[in-house]
Amino acid sequence: MRSFARKLDDLAQAMRIFELARTIYAPAHFAPLVPYYDVVAGPAPGELAIRPDCNRWPVGALDLRVHDDHFFAQFLHELWQSDQYGWVHDTKFAGMNMRWIPPAKLVPAEFGNYRITNPEECAAAANAQAEQDYAMLLALSGYPQLLRLAALFRDEATEPATSQTVAPGAPALYRHPLPSSTVTVKSRPVFLTGQVISATARREPQQCMATIAIATQPLKRALPAQYRVMLRTLRSPEADTWVETPYSDYQRADYEPDPANPDGFLRLALTNDEPMALDAHRLVPEKPDEWQISPRERPVHREGVAELVADTFDWWIPIAAPLSIDSPTGIELTELHAYGKLAKLMTVDLHPPGSGGASAPPTGGGGASTPPASDSGPGAIDPAGLFEPHGYIPEFSWMTFPQDWDGQHREMVRKTVRVEYILDWDGARLDFSVKGDPADRSYVVYAVVEEGLTGSGQVLHTAVKLPINGLLTYVP
Repeated sequence: MRSFARKLDDLAQAMRIFELARTIYAPAHFAPLVPYYDVVAGPAPGELAIRPDCNRWPVGALDLRVHDDHFFAQFLHELWQSDQYGWVHDTKFAGMNMRWIPPAKLVPAEFGNYRITNPEECAAAANAQAEQDYAMLLALSGYPQLLRLAALFRDEATEPATSQTVAPGAPALYRHPLPSSTVTVKSRPVFLTGQVISATARREPQQCMATIAIATQPLKRALPAQYRVMLRTLRSPEADTWVETPYSDYQRADYEPDPANPDGFLRLALTNDEPMALDAHRLVPEKPDEWQISPRERPVHREGVAELVADTFDWWIPIAAPLSIDSPTGIELTELHAYGKLAKLMTVDLHPPGSGGASAPPTGGGGASTPPASDSGPGAIDPAGLFEPHGYIPEFSWMTFPQDWDGQHREMVRKTVRVEYILDWDGARLDFSVKGDPADRSYVVYAVVEEGLTGSGQVLHTAVKLPINGLLTYVP
């Protein structure tokens, strides 16, 4: 790759030096007298100008390998014919204008001829036009394509900062609310006054699960990529408040000059900030000195429980007015569904049409109502007996609402958490799921695929954040 890049660089420079050219004029080129037959009356009274068919100053750019006499012969012949017969003909062919007219200011001189009084301005105008033509010639000659190819080979000769064989999808996050309880929460001391504000809040544990599909290197490759699959937790950068630590703060990827190839090549430099890591659990392979390629013969299955040290926290989620923490349950769940997307609610009308009865308002709801869930409504059947008459209860399923609340992370505690995991790796597809324990509160665990780079021996990480939001507190 490096050899190809160098050869392409040399070829591109050779095009600039030996093949592609442009005209360069100096003021001296406009110093000789202009014959009287090349001067005509200008557009303004008393003004003089160069004849439009004057060919003293051809201006432009050309390819010395292609644009020779044979290339221009037919064009020049047609241009001469147009002069003889009075035809209109373009004066520019390829990148050369054979009849470029300078912005000359003329005054009478010896023997009826004329002198150009602004040769510097004419030379500057000619060179500016030639530079534009040269830029167009560069764009059409293949020179930019050579530079792009050279850059591509340089890039391919350098190890990537992002894996080219590992492609994780977006994780799917699920949660199932558990019975809540009323608690008293306290604020931090108010600035300057030191006052601590307390309030009644509702704390709701959650059963949380996250799943992700990761694509690894396809099978039957000449150089199989080697992997390790890990679970890893990172520490919060602050001691008393949980602050998310991006995985890029743990492994930093930079490029630095390559001393072995000093002619403009770079090399990948990976740095792991080990103090940022709290704990890790190896999933595949089980031995620390082994690696795993994409399974060819039989799938890889791992299932178990990982115990990891993690910085846990409590989500404090504000509840907007008019909702009160003391609202009746029917109203509370309905309003939470509307405001905070905190529960998926279902209702059943036990008075089907024709029964002679009418649906009563929800208990404690003051006549409030919610839209019936899918596959429910008037006349719906409740064979399992899961619903109370006219009541509102959470749906018995895992909810997939985005877990992006506008809240705060409070009461950070470093503790050991239990993470249930299931890993299935078949060919180039790795399916992975984790499930948290509600007693472990909220934390973040990373699913990490470590890839061994054969060139430098470094280990490149591809990490996916899997938030386990096991404890939510709704505060007024």
